[in-house]
Amino acid sequence: NSQNRFYEESNEKTHLLETDWKQLNLVEQNLDTQDSLIAEREEGIDEIHGKMVEVNEIFTDLNTIVVEQAPLVDHIQSNIEHARFDVEKGVVELEKATNYQKKANSKTRYIVCLLFIIMVVLILGVVLTVLLTQ
Repeated sequence: NSQNRFYEESNEKTHLLETDWKQLNLVEQNLDTQDSLIAEREEGIDEIHGKMVEVNEIFTDLNTIVVEQAPLVDHIQSNIEHARFDVEKGVVELEKATNYQKKANSKTRYIVCLLFIIMVVLILGVVLTVLLTQ
């Protein structure tokens, strides 16, 4: 009987040890899985960090380009302002030229009319002279 009891206790302990062993294996597997997930997350974090460094470099390069081109943009803006001023002066000069052209056209008409009258008077004078001398 004591042997049976010993045997039963031994079986119970063996069963408990096997159960503990299985639980320990499950815990180890769970830890391995957790370690694997942690490693994947660390890789993802490292990848994100690398991308952020690249984006930072891009923004730094862009800032350098903007700073380098600022004087060119200022020069272009200055040229545009000068061109606007010159165009406004050109419009004023064209208006003056239009007025001068109108005045010149009216003077030309007066001169043509005056020459026509002089020619008519000369022709009449020549015709009258010819008619009177006959």
